[in-house]
Amino acid sequence: MRALLVPRLGPLPSRKDLDKEFEVVVQDIRDEVAARVAEALKSGSKFCISGDTWKNKGRKRRHYLACYLNFVTDNFDHITLCADVVEAPPPRTGERYGELFGQIVSNMGLQSADLVCALSDHESSIRCGLRTLQCPQVGCGAHGIQLAIKHSTPPFRPPRKKRDASAATLSSSSSGSSTSSSSSSSSSSDDENAVAGPQVAEPKKRGRKPDAAAVEIKGNKRKIEGPPELDRSELKLAVQLCAVLEPLRLATRLIEAEDRALCSLYLPLFHQCSETLGKNRGALPLPKELRKAFGENVQISSLLEVPNKLRLFLAADLKKIRERHLVGTTGDDLLAVATFLDGRFQKHHVWQSMLSLEDTKNKVAQMALQASQDFPALVERLRKQAQDPVNWTLAALAKAEAAPKPRGRGGRGGRGRGRARAQSDPAPKSRCASEAALQETTPSGQNLKRRRLQPQTSAEEWLFGQPEQQEKEEVVLADVDAVKQQISEELTCYLRLGHASQLGSSPLSFWKNRRSELPFLSALARIIYSIPASTAALERLFSAAGRAVCHRRPRLNVRKAAKLIFAHANVARNITGRIGAKKPVEE
Repeated sequence: MRALLVPRLGPLPSRKDLDKEFEVVVQDIRDEVAARVAEALKSGSKFCISGDTWKNKGRKRRHYLACYLNFVTDNFDHITLCADVVEAPPPRTGERYGELFGQIVSNMGLQSADLVCALSDHESSIRCGLRTLQCPQVGCGAHGIQLAIKHSTPPFRPPRKKRDASAATLSSSSSGSSTSSSSSSSSSSDDENAVAGPQVAEPKKRGRKPDAAAVEIKGNKRKIEGPPELDRSELKLAVQLCAVLEPLRLATRLIEAEDRALCSLYLPLFHQCSETLGKNRGALPLPKELRKAFGENVQISSLLEVPNKLRLFLAADLKKIRERHLVGTTGDDLLAVATFLDGRFQKHHVWQSMLSLEDTKNKVAQMALQASQDFPALVERLRKQAQDPVNWTLAALAKAEAAPKPRGRGGRGGRGRGRARAQSDPAPKSRCASEAALQETTPSGQNLKRRRLQPQTSAEEWLFGQPEQQEKEEVVLADVDAVKQQISEELTCYLRLGHASQLGSSPLSFWKNRRSELPFLSALARIIYSIPASTAALERLFSAAGRAVCHRRPRLNVRKAAKLIFAHANVARNITGRIGAKKPVEE
């Protein structure tokens, strides 16, 4: 924000001028965000909405709700925008979050039909609030992987024991006693002290200042007692635990990537983690920091008892998490279609154990048909392209029967009186059937052939006519059958194409290059790949917000803090409103 405010203000502006310019900048950013959303909606993009809450640290703790919108442009670029950041006052329930999400969506000019998916973590109130938008839901992939680690590790802090009310009254009564009674009670036995109530622990003495300790360490006046070195058995146990957790660390790192983390990575990473940890043979990779000293990997057969138990628990818990949060939902169908449309996983073994290729293929055909109805301009363009004579193939022209060419003085193109008659004829006869078809078709693609009445139904059509509604239904059914046929052909062509199994390749660039050959599948891919793999963008936003809204700024207003977080989220994505505009300060 400082880079935007400094060029607009003069030297040493007042606080009022700074506040006014800040409000202007935030409003400009809101206008630009709304303009981009309206432009994407006009081009036929679908949106994925994601939301999460955050509270600042300090005496005055406030809860903030951030909402992101993800979509893919007509140039197949994945865009992430911050729709709004608002305060979340109590009660923070699912109904309240639903009202806030509905207000944000309506301010952006969107409806429930424009949302392809809602992405959130596994917090129940946020999921209940997004459920009011009536769109499919998908959980965050990074949170799903971290849930398995959270379930496997015990809490580090022991639970606090609640003191009884009787003990509290006894302690208060004992503290209010006189000093004379304290001297008499000191001579009592241990049994009497137990009956009187629990003793209050004496406060611990404060240690020395860190400066004095540092001086002693520097002067070598005392020895530093650090943790003892690990023996061979403990070192082996620690290395094997790192090897068991390494697949989950790699999956979290891939799924939280900023540029290439799309929803197509969700199911393959879950499958790869569960398969790597669930097999009884093979090897587990080690982190890069340990490979130089302990080798590239650790064999599963040589695991100790504790790492082996952890491995089996994580493999079983990952399957439970997927069955609980994904299986049988509309979000699972979206993720399966996204994995199918990503050519990198076309030959992946995820189709052998987790997903069914035939069922996913049918789902892709059904979703592609629904997407074609959302893109009527695409269907109209393909229809005109098929009817345009310029795009007719030579094979279709070769099937037409050629008529014999007229010869002699009366023929067209000859000499004498036939030439003048040919020039005065407004509709000369064609030389062959293919030329007649070309002449009877207008440049716009509309066929102007004469209507030929059938002898059996000509009297009925002349007397009763044909209702317009039946004509429209026949046309729609014919269009749907044609679209289904073309989608099946595109699926066959897509499965025959070769794909590179590399993380550096992006599925968006593939469908951008193939949108002319596979128009219906590319339109579906543009909708599906608006879903990110995780809510890592929101977590990064909250990390940046923690540095701005902190205990060092206790007088920061809640509304201004929400606007500051919103502006930072969009400025980081090059959405700055009126960037470079310098406004003179009014004296």
